[in-house]
Amino acid sequence: MFGVVKALSSNGCDFIERRLRLRRSLPSGRLVLLKYVELLGLSAWFLVRHRGRRWFANFDFLPLQVLSTLFSRRRTRPIWDLHEMPPAFVMENLFLRLIFAFLLKRSHVVVCNKARRDALELAFGVSLQDALILRNYPGKVARQQLVEARKNHIAVTTPREDLLTIVIVGGDMPGRYVEESIQAIAELRSELGLDIRVSLVGGAPLASAPEFVSSTGFIPFRELVARCVKGGISLCFYRMDTLNNVLCEPNRFYQGLLAGQFVITFAHPSLEQFKPPQRRIIDEANFHRSLKDVLDALFVERNGVSSTPTSGFEAVSDSFVFEKQLPDFRQWLLRACQ
Repeated sequence: MFGVVKALSSNGCDFIERRLRLRRSLPSGRLVLLKYVELLGLSAWFLVRHRGRRWFANFDFLPLQVLSTLFSRRRTRPIWDLHEMPPAFVMENLFLRLIFAFLLKRSHVVVCNKARRDALELAFGVSLQDALILRNYPGKVARQQLVEARKNHIAVTTPREDLLTIVIVGGDMPGRYVEESIQAIAELRSELGLDIRVSLVGGAPLASAPEFVSSTGFIPFRELVARCVKGGISLCFYRMDTLNNVLCEPNRFYQGLLAGQFVITFAHPSLEQFKPPQRRIIDEANFHRSLKDVLDALFVERNGVSSTPTSGFEAVSDSFVFEKQLPDFRQWLLRACQ
């Protein structure tokens, strides 16, 4: 997206981040409010000195966004890239709802799926039919890394070993059902007598993990992409306790489909249209039993089969690539700037 914007822009790049002295000099998590004030001050100074279309992402620059929107004309309305849903307290506060409704009406809006667009319309009573939907697909480079890593993995492992390796990306993060998944898998190992392995890729490792669980810890993105396809099953869970999670748009979901893994998720409305053969959906309310049943069925279903669906993953390797959306994005952006 930045490449398209840069090609249409007459301004050069001004890297505000390099001037954030407090952020660079103070430890992470210290004097956060002061760092935020510094960020807003430098950004405000940049906006005063530079004309052109304002592009705001999510809520980090909300005070500046309100001011920019108030003083914008029809042809200079800002672009609001909403890849996160507003927090619950915004939905529940009448004053904040009015502010957000004003910003949505006076902005060119970008969202990551139709379900989020519809939810914003319902919550704030505005029409967003002209909003641009940009799915959170992996880019070409990540796609190529996924394909090559998957090919390399398939070449050195058996289909059975591949299927019995379950990947969880992101480490031990709250709301991802990591410990609950491992407990269910531990029971399944005992009940079925199978050597099922779990690979935690990226993020923080578990404080105490069984011997069948391995963890990479925090690793560079390129290495993470290569490691996340070294297993035939991918768990992609987001606790559906917030609207942001209910209507999630996980990059990992598409990575798993590109790699031809079995991807197990909850029934997120935002992912309802994607029903490839290798996707499995479980019931969050009955998580433990539901996950065991789906995994058990997969192991029984694939028993004796010569290969997992990964043998045909190249057929869908171009289906979920971000760059395929760029022509529509460029046309939308040109219309927005008229």
